[in-house]
Formats: sequence, structure tokens, C-alpha cells
Amino acid sequence: MNNPTKIKVRAGNSVYEVEYSGNGNIIDVKIDDRRYRVDSSSAYEGFYSILIDGRSIEALVSGRDNRYSVGHGGQEFDVEFFDPRARKPAQDAGKPVAEGIQRIKAPMAGRIVNTLVKTDEEVEEGQGLIVLEAMKMENKLVSHGAGKVIEILVSDDDTVDSGQDLLVIDMG
Repeated sequence: MNNPTKIKVRAGNSVYEVEYSGNGNIIDVKIDDRRYRVDSSSAYEGFYSILIDGRSIEALVSGRDNRYSVGHGGQEFDVEFFDPRARKPAQDAGKPVAEGIQRIKAPMAGRIVNTLVKTDEEVEEGQGLIVLEAMKMENKLVSHGAGKVIEILVSDDDTVDSGQDLLVIDMG
């Protein structure tokens, strides 16, 4: 990518490092270590037809001020864009820094690909916890604060439902 713009994107419980560059409706996007060629057009306000590496999807998008709701495939996702140089993600989102017992939930139905932490492990804000595969994409779920993993409720290769508890962290 030539002179890409770098941002962080929060989608559900996951935070991704995103780089993008291009002009017009066609952009090259790198999400974590994966690259995509994206071509989008708006058929009418809020409805987008998107080609991602030649695969067509349709999405309804609403929102403002870097916070959006994206509807696709019968599911709805909250998506937020923030500049990682500006503030911590929780501060940028206008949310309090995580405290107490936090239950990490599946943002969508899928399959557990990899559990990145162990019970009693100390974790930092933004650290990867679990990789969830959904809609043929791997989503890394991250910690919203520093704490200690007190319980892991799933195993690799488990199938999970949207909103299902995956693990529990004590944020102190």
C-alpha cells in the first residue's frame, strides 16, 4: 500500500489494526495481517453493495461520529473507528475503563479457532484473548483492560452462539 492511513477499528468485542489506501470507491485494506481489495458503492443512503476480493456482500450502515451499526446477513454489528495515537480505546469510545468481573461474549455465532490465554494468566488492555471464526473471517477478541483470566468457558473448535460467554476476566 502506498502511504496508507492507519486506524483502529472496534467491531463488537474485537479491536483491529487497519491500514487503507486508494482512490474513489476502490481501496486496498489491510486488517491485522490480511489484505483485501474493496470496491463499494451506495445504491441509496445507508445501503451499500461491496465487493471484497471479488466476493459480493450487501450491508445497511447507519451512524455518525465514527460509530456505526452495520447490518449484514441477518446480523447487526457495532463498529467504531478511532485514532490509536489520540487516546486509549475505552476513553475514545466514551466508555469507562473496564473494572470488576468482565464476561467476554461472542459478538456473533461462529467457531473458536484458538484460545490465546490460559486460566490465571495476567492480561493487558488490547491483548488478544480468543480467535473466533465467523462468516469465513477470523476475529480476534481482545481484553478491554488489564486483569487476570479467572475462567475459560470454551475450547478450541467449539461452536458458539452470538452473546455466549467465552471467558471471564477479573479487572480488579
